[in-house]
Amino acid sequence: MSQATPHAATSRNAEPAPPPGLRVLVADPQPFRARQCEWALSRLGHQVELVRTAGELVEACLVLGPDVVLCAHGREGLDGFAAAADVSKGKAVPFVMVLDAATPSCAARAQATENVVACLARPMEEGLLAVILPLAARRFREAQGLRAEVEDLKRALEERKAVERAKESVARRLHLPGGVAYFRLRSAASSRNRKLADVAAEILAAECVFAGLEVEARPPSFTRVTREAGVLT
Repeated sequence: MSQATPHAATSRNAEPAPPPGLRVLVADPQPFRARQCEWALSRLGHQVELVRTAGELVEACLVLGPDVVLCAHGREGLDGFAAAADVSKGKAVPFVMVLDAATPSCAARAQATENVVACLARPMEEGLLAVILPLAARRFREAQGLRAEVEDLKRALEERKAVERAKESVARRLHLPGGVAYFRLRSAASSRNRKLADVAAEILAAECVFAGLEVEARPPSFTRVTREAGVLT
């Protein structure tokens, strides 16, 4: 019977590698406390960048794209919620707010700011940060993924409606059955190496032009002619 080598035994008994650290952006206008936070987060295996002002915070989020922001809201005029709202206009970054005290107004602002995923009250324990930051980053990514799926479904539904309307237009103008008109649409998209939805959009745009031309080509009504001739007033 073969014996396990020491290397194989060591591999089986080895502990799993820890998860990779996060890129954490710490926003705190007080340097000493920011350095304490940096030291604690570095001990947890995270990569840390420090900023002091709201302007630096927004710029760093847009340029660096951190996994999560730990923001000391309310200290020396730092409005973390306003900064989070500004960041959300350009990039999806989750914020964890650190508060001197939890207040109803902060709770309301957190609910109204979609990228604020958690609020913590001081003093913070290292063990709490070890749990909250990875959880906040993961939940935010999951929410972003679900939001993207919803947008994709909406887009697919709109494209399907456009294709259906384009098929009806082709069928009406070429006097074709619906199935044949749809086959013509697919063939046109394939021969041009275009998406079916793009070809449908072009047909619908042309349909609008044709509709306008048809209105202009209609003979004037009897009332309009007689009014222009001065018979009717």
